[in-house]
Amino acid sequence: MKKVKLDGEGAFHEKDKKNKKVNLGGPSKNQKKTSSSVNRNILKTRDKKRKDNKK
Repeated sequence: MKKVKLDGEGAFHEKDKKNKKVNLGGPSKNQKKTSSSVNRNILKTRDKKRKDNKK
């Protein structure tokens, strides 16, 4: 079978004008975190101490 040669420059070609990406300012990766991480072990020992002091 003969291979049919496609017109154009293959995989490397300019994007069509309609397919150019426009940055509309969507979600960014450098937003502030809403809350910091929590060390549950410290919270557990703190609660245990408070509970022991109430007795």
